[in-house]
Amino acid sequence: MARTAAPRKRNKSSRHRAKLKAKHTKQRMRAKGQLQKRGGGRRLRR
Repeated sequence: MARTAAPRKRNKSSRHRAKLKAKHTKQRMRAKGQLQKRGGGRRLRR
């Protein structure tokens, strides 16, 4: 959704995009071997 979108759809939830971004960062760090793989996530602490 980086390109143009309908105005009502534009701010979906920044939380969602932040989560995706964090996921990719973690994957990259894991590929470099800087981060151990941890199970669980946000759903765990409910």
